[in-house]
Amino acid sequence: PDKDAVVRELTSMVIARLSAASDPAEEIRKLNAIRVDQPVGPRLLAVVRILGAYHDRVRAYLEAFEQAGFANDGTASGENPPPLSRNDFRVLDSLPEIRQAVANLLKPDEKRLRLPAEALAEIFLSLSRFCTRAPNEIQPLPAEQVVHLFLRGALTND
Repeated sequence: PDKDAVVRELTSMVIARLSAASDPAEEIRKLNAIRVDQPVGPRLLAVVRILGAYHDRVRAYLEAFEQAGFANDGTASGENPPPLSRNDFRVLDSLPEIRQAVANLLKPDEKRLRLPAEALAEIFLSLSRFCTRAPNEIQPLPAEQVVHLFLRGALTND
């Protein structure tokens, strides 16, 4: 009926698409489908790749959203600000379902672990989030190096 209604409808459509793109259900399914009969390294490498693909997908949608005329500060180029910003998306790695899926991947090796699988899952997710999506001034590490660092530590065998 009017310009405001068009802006509201467009904003609703964009938010619905962004919400669908950021839905972690598929990633949780993929994490739970990782085979535990393989060594722990490949299991954790799969985790980093699954979460990285999720973040790339959400980042691409957010960038498209911004390129469509929405500024970084969350205001639209028109009069009506959209009720959405980058901060509205929770970090996937912080979801309890994600932490539990990673803990389940560590449990087969629990007798060899220094800490409980749940604690190590949280540490691994934090490490992988920082190392693979590091701030601009720090070069991100490849997934293989993140897993190696987590499993073997910072010191060489020297």
